[in-house]
Amino acid sequence: METFNADIHNEKIEKVYKSARFVWLIGVIALALSAVLLLAGIGKYFYAKSHVAHMDEIILSDKEVKTRKLAYLDMIGCYEFASNGESGYYIAYNEDYYYLAQMTDDVYDYIEAEYEKKGDGELDIYGWTVSIPSDVRRLAIDSFNEEFGEEVVNDDTFEDIFGDIALSVHERPKLFGLDGFMNVSGGYLVAAIFSLIVGMLEFFLGKNRRKSYADVLKDESQSVLREISRESTTWFDLPKVYLTDEHIISVDASLDVIPYSDVFWTYMTEHRTNGIHDYDFMNISTKDGRLIQFGRIGTLQDKGGARFDIYNQVMGRIREKNPEARLGYSKENHDAAYANQKRAKQEKKQRSK
Repeated sequence: METFNADIHNEKIEKVYKSARFVWLIGVIALALSAVLLLAGIGKYFYAKSHVAHMDEIILSDKEVKTRKLAYLDMIGCYEFASNGESGYYIAYNEDYYYLAQMTDDVYDYIEAEYEKKGDGELDIYGWTVSIPSDVRRLAIDSFNEEFGEEVVNDDTFEDIFGDIALSVHERPKLFGLDGFMNVSGGYLVAAIFSLIVGMLEFFLGKNRRKSYADVLKDESQSVLREISRESTTWFDLPKVYLTDEHIISVDASLDVIPYSDVFWTYMTEHRTNGIHDYDFMNISTKDGRLIQFGRIGTLQDKGGARFDIYNQVMGRIREKNPEARLGYSKENHDAAYANQKRAKQEKKQRSK
C-alpha cells in the first residue's frame, strides 16, 4: 500500500491515486495476457504444422467436423475438371485412392515443376480440408465417368471414391503463410490484439494519472493539500473539482491545478446518449493553449437546475478572480481561443529551438 510523508491527507486524492494504480495494473496484466495469447497461437500453429494428418486419416475418422484441418496428400498426378477463375478443382490420385483438391494456378505450376525435377514417384502437397460444394461434386462425377467412359461413380458411391472433403492448396507445398496461421490460430491473434490495445490504453492512462497525483502527494511543501484543506475551499462532487482561493483543482482523470489567472476561456459542452442530453462537461482553455475537460456536471435526474447551479458557481469564481477570462460559448470566444492556442504553440516551438 502506498504511504506518503504528509501531515495533511486528502482522502479523495489518495483514493483516486490508488484507483489509478489499479488501472495501471490492469494495463500490465492485459499486456502480459496479449503476449501469452500470441505465444499460445504461435505454439498451436507450429504444433499443427508438425502434426499434419494424411487425408485418408481425416476422411476415415468419425469426427463430426473434418474441415479446416491441416492435411497432406501424397499424389502421383492430377487433372483439372472445374475452375472458378481464381482457382481450379482437380482430381488427384496416388496408387491407392482418388481425391479432390482445390489449388491456384501458381500452386499447380509449382507442382508441375516439382514433378519435372523429381521424375516418377509421389509428391506431398499440403493444405486445409474444406467441404465439397454440390456443384463441384456433380462436375467431379461427370468428369470421372467421362474419363473412364462409363458410370464408375454416382451420388451414392461418391464418398467411397473421393471421400467427403477436399484439400484446398493455396500455398506452395510445405510453406505456410498468414492464411495458414489464421486458420489455426486466428482466434488467439484477434484476442491478443484486443488485449494489447486495452493493455496499452489502461497502462498509459494509469501511468499518467499516477504521476500527476504522486507529484502532489509527495510534495514536501504540501502546498496543494494545504490549499484544499482551507475552510474557504468549495468541493463539487459531480465534476470532482475544488475551488480554492488561488486555483481550480480538478480531481478526475488527472490532477489539474489551474490558477484562475491562467484561464482564457471556459464553457460547457453537452453530452448526449442516443440523442438525449444526459449531462454536461465543463471545459477550460488556458492561456498556454491547453484544453482541460472536467468530469460530468449534473445528471439527467437534476432536470437542469443543479448542473447550472454548479456551472454558475464555478463561472462566478473565475469571473471574480479573473475578470479578463472569456465565459460561455460563442463564435467570438471560440475564434479567440483558437487564435490563442495557435500563438501558444508557436511560442512553444520558439522556446524549443
